[in-house]
Amino acid sequence: MRRLVALGVLGMLLDGEEVRPRHYQLRLTDALTSRSAVGAQFSARVVGPLSRTRPGALPAGTKVRGAIVRKESIGYGIRRDRAMLEIRFEGCELPAGEAVGCRAELVGVDNAREAVKQPNIVQGIVAASHPHSWLGGMWLRPAPTLFGKSAIGLTGAAGLLHSRLMPNPAAAAAIVGARLFLFRLPEPEVILPPGTDLIARIEHGRVDVAPREPPLGGETPEALVEQLSREPVEVMMPDQTAAADIINFAFQAPRPLLAESFRAAGWHEAEPLTVKSFSRTYAAFSAMNTYPSAPVSPLTYRGALPELVFQRSFNTLAKRHHIRLWRRQIEGEEIWMGAATHDVSIGYDWRRLSFTHRIDSRIDRERNVIENDLLEAGCVEGVGLVERPGHRATGNGSGGRMTDGSLAVVRLKPCTSRQPAASGPFHEKTGVARTVARRIVLETRQYVIRGNPYYCLYRVIQWGFVRRGVPVFEE
Repeated sequence: MRRLVALGVLGMLLDGEEVRPRHYQLRLTDALTSRSAVGAQFSARVVGPLSRTRPGALPAGTKVRGAIVRKESIGYGIRRDRAMLEIRFEGCELPAGEAVGCRAELVGVDNAREAVKQPNIVQGIVAASHPHSWLGGMWLRPAPTLFGKSAIGLTGAAGLLHSRLMPNPAAAAAIVGARLFLFRLPEPEVILPPGTDLIARIEHGRVDVAPREPPLGGETPEALVEQLSREPVEVMMPDQTAAADIINFAFQAPRPLLAESFRAAGWHEAEPLTVKSFSRTYAAFSAMNTYPSAPVSPLTYRGALPELVFQRSFNTLAKRHHIRLWRRQIEGEEIWMGAATHDVSIGYDWRRLSFTHRIDSRIDRERNVIENDLLEAGCVEGVGLVERPGHRATGNGSGGRMTDGSLAVVRLKPCTSRQPAASGPFHEKTGVARTVARRIVLETRQYVIRGNPYYCLYRVIQWGFVRRGVPVFEE
């Protein structure tokens, strides 16, 4: 008989004793932007740990305080074309108001197009390097018209269209106006509103708190646990090859309660793939923005497509949490089997000749994020783990995924709160003249500095010496 292991946070507050650092999901309660004042205070609350393999975690609701120590705003884009924000965490306070010693550092902004390549430093995007920038073409030799044409946007395809088909001022104005109207420049400033999720590495003293996760206990029949342990785990792609996703959730809830629980936790239901949703997906991709209800790829479980798909994103289409759900009748109960993974980038699949999302190989981290979000919204009546040792994976084989193989069993209840989802796109309110001027400067910088084969060669050499990819934060 498989064991049903209750989840919980355990431990004692021991003076001077610290636990090994672990990673936490934090949620901002104050906005952070690259236009904020240096010294401005902010706070975030702990939503939950990203690993439950060790006891003594900070409880949900713990406040983590910090301040901005350095920032670089874009302005008009004359001095720099990438914003930056550096913060410092200054202390932790338990939900009851008791201070607890901690050392924290920011290691990521969840589902963000911004990057945290050094602890506590958020690096903004190069906005003019959006996918449509290739329409500007490349220059091979410096020329007197290099700055002038790039400033008004008559390089590459637009310049060819103007010079060959309709070379007059009115046509130039029409081409430039159409380009400005159709291809909006992404917001270059770092803007993290309240509700943004941060990933922080925190070292702290042991804490003595009651578990937030209520155990399933004896209310879940042993026969159901045994049957769940034998359920298939593989999710299949359309060509019937195994996907990297696996079944790692089983929800005890009717469909309306399941759907309302994810909505209350700030998740969106994915739209089916249609001409309209495809065009919105392309628009979000080209504008480096998000599409909270974007379609997902068609994966099957036991030969069927999912009945429900939910996802949570922030300000980019490339990254999102998502879960596919299939309804089953097991031991007379309505059970929803779920496959949850985290999209962390968009890549090109040469075998299928199409773009595809790449997922985080740490499958269990996504399981913890979903539990954190549902618990934060007060939607969980009980939660536990069904151990499946035969499905453990260490990253070698099995699609490169890493998991303990366990199945999270969650019994839902009507939610007690609703968590607003922080999702983009975000644009600070600026005047039209300033917005246009900033765009002209940023796109000119992009074309002159990066729009040439010499810079491309430099990037190729750099890629050859620098290992690129998603950082792995070890617990």
